[in-house]
Amino acid sequence: MLSSLFFGTNYPWLTILLSLTLLAGVTFALFQTLLYYLTRHDFLLSWPQKTVPPSARREPWLKKLAKNFQAERDLLWPLLWPKDVLNSLLTRAGQPQKLAAKDIYALQRLLLILVIPVLVLIRLLFSQTTFWLICLPIIFILAYWPIFILKLLTKKRRRDFQYSFNYFIDTVYLLVNAGMNFEKALFLSAKKFPGALQEEFLITEQEFIYGSPLDLALDNLGQRMDLPEVKKFITAIKQSAKLGIPLERVLALQAEIIMTNRLQRAEELSRTAAIKISFPLVFFIFPALLILYLAPAILQFLR
Repeated sequence: MLSSLFFGTNYPWLTILLSLTLLAGVTFALFQTLLYYLTRHDFLLSWPQKTVPPSARREPWLKKLAKNFQAERDLLWPLLWPKDVLNSLLTRAGQPQKLAAKDIYALQRLLLILVIPVLVLIRLLFSQTTFWLICLPIIFILAYWPIFILKLLTKKRRRDFQYSFNYFIDTVYLLVNAGMNFEKALFLSAKKFPGALQEEFLITEQEFIYGSPLDLALDNLGQRMDLPEVKKFITAIKQSAKLGIPLERVLALQAEIIMTNRLQRAEELSRTAAIKISFPLVFFIFPALLILYLAPAILQFLR
C-alpha cells in the first residue's frame, strides 16, 4: 500500500529502486549546493581591502554555523578522519570558508542530528530490508562527505592553478629580463593572476616575509599544490642558484617546457573526446533524432 501511495506501484523492488534513485538525486543536489557555497567568495571578503575596514568583514556563514555545534572533545569523528589528515586536505583545498578540522566535525554532528529523524521516518514507512538498503548509503555519505568534497575542491584548485601557471612564468621572465629582482618579480607577477595562484603565492610571500628562506617557502608551495610543473620549476630555480645559471635562461626554458606539456595534454584530451561523447550521443541524441524523424510517419500510419 505504501508503494502505491508514494510511487504508484505495488512492486517492492521497484519501490526500492525509486527510493535509491530519489536519494541519489537529493544527495547530488545537496553536494552541488555545498560545493557552490564553498567555492564562492564572500562579497565583503573579496572586496578590495582598502574599502572594507577589518571590523566590517563578515565571517563565512558555514563557519559561523559550525561554531554552534562544536564540542570540547570529539570522540567519533576523529576516529574516522584524524585531525591532521583533515587539516592537510583543507590546506590543499584552499581553506574553503575558513573551515578547520573542528568545524568539519561540528558540521558532521549537525548532519547526524538532522538525519536521525529521517531514518526513523524511513523505518516506520518501509520494511526492514528496504530500510537498510536506504540507511546504509545515508550513513556512508554522512561519514565520508568531507573527503569527497575536499578532494573535489583540491582537484578544481589544482586545475585553476595549472591553467595560470604558464602565463605566470612568462610574466616573471619578462620582469626579471627587465632587471627586476627575482623575489619581487615572483610575488608581483602572482598578484596579476587572481584565484588559486594568487592565494598560494600570497601564503608563500607571507612565509618569506616572516623569515622563512625562499627555497623552503617554495617547497611548501610544491607540497600544497603537488603538481609536476611546480616541482620542476622549484627544482630549476634551486639549481640555478647553486650552479650560477642566469635566471632568464631558466625561466624561458621552463615556460617553453610547460607550454609543450600543455599542448600535449590538449592533444590527448582531443583524442579521447570522441569516446567521451559516445555515451550521450547514443542514449540521448540518437533517440531524440529518431523520435523527430519517425514520429510523423508513425502518426500518419496510425491514422
